[in-house]
Amino acid sequence: MAEPVMTEMEKKKAKVAAIKDTMAGITKAKTAEAEQLGGVGAKIGAAYEQQGKATKQAIGSTLATQLSQQEGMGGSYNKAAARQQAATAGLQTGMALGGIGVSSAKDVGAAETAATQAKTEAAAQIYEQLTGEQKLEKEMEEGMAAETTNFDKAIDNAITTTKGGGDDNEELAVQNLIDLYNQNKKYFDENPVMKKKILDKVAGISKEAFDSDFGGGYGLEDSNPSFYKFLVDNGYSESDWNNATEIDY
Repeated sequence: MAEPVMTEMEKKKAKVAAIKDTMAGITKAKTAEAEQLGGVGAKIGAAYEQQGKATKQAIGSTLATQLSQQEGMGGSYNKAAARQQAATAGLQTGMALGGIGVSSAKDVGAAETAATQAKTEAAAQIYEQLTGEQKLEKEMEEGMAAETTNFDKAIDNAITTTKGGGDDNEELAVQNLIDLYNQNKKYFDENPVMKKKILDKVAGISKEAFDSDFGGGYGLEDSNPSFYKFLVDNGYSESDWNNATEIDY
């Protein structure tokens, strides 16, 4: 009985898929961060602008109240003191607005710097994802090529191990191929070229060894029903059988 071909490709495929998902997730997060931070500077600036307007309105309201009070007072009212209060209020307004401006510039600048950094990181991550996926795909292709080589050898071994000079055992060779397929069904089902190859080997040896048609009387269906069932169950048709090359070893 042919030994099953042990492969790590399924594990490798799962690992590659997980790495791709992780990279895509990081890229998505970095891109979202860059988009979110992109408008923060403008929002901070708008908020400070509103704060400045509110400050102007508050101090302006105070001055208006003070002036209206002055109008109802006589000559004994200390106008110099009133002017001083107005000057003080103006100074407070300037300082308040100046402080708002400084804070606005500082916070907007920090926000814009963070946004620029986020955009840079997002771009770098997109590049990393693309190059990383290309590298993973190349490794996968190389791994699949190596795996195909291993199965090619396994198919050959399933046949050559039954040779014995003039005492070749074609029936055992076919059974070895069937066992090889059944033990690695997932691989063959996912690789139609290799599946067709092993089915053609089964058919080619059967045609030569048993000198029969496919179905019907005196066909493989009668002479070796298990071989016939194997081929039919795997979608092998009479046309495939007729086109298969006889294998005489």
